[in-house]
Amino acid sequence: GGGVVGLEVAELLAEQGHAVAVIEQTGQVGAELGAIRKICVMENLARFTVEILTDTTAVAILPEGVRAEQGEAELLIPADSVVIAAGVASNPFADQLAWCERSGVPAYTVGDAAAPRRALEAIAEAAEIARRI
Repeated sequence: GGGVVGLEVAELLAEQGHAVAVIEQTGQVGAELGAIRKICVMENLARFTVEILTDTTAVAILPEGVRAEQGEAELLIPADSVVIAAGVASNPFADQLAWCERSGVPAYTVGDAAAPRRALEAIAEAAEIARRI
């Protein structure tokens, strides 16, 4: 995937000398990245000649690689290893929060547990809660 995790893993693997292709279903990679970080990541991916395939859907992982569809075209992307980075979802820890509420223990949900986003937003949210406590 072409989200934050997928691009950063691609960047790391490319830096280690692996040939890397990123398959993204939407028309854009790195949509969640901040502007400056996106520039850095995209420059590194270009420097390491990472193949970026947008508007492409991975259909199957085969012994010889990944079968994908891009519009009407069917592609086979050769691969000996596949990393699946298919997005993030928050975990609100509902059971733990309910226990805290029943027990009279103050509890706060911050960062990606509240909603997936950038670290700066999570840090600011945690700092605000810390000021209130």
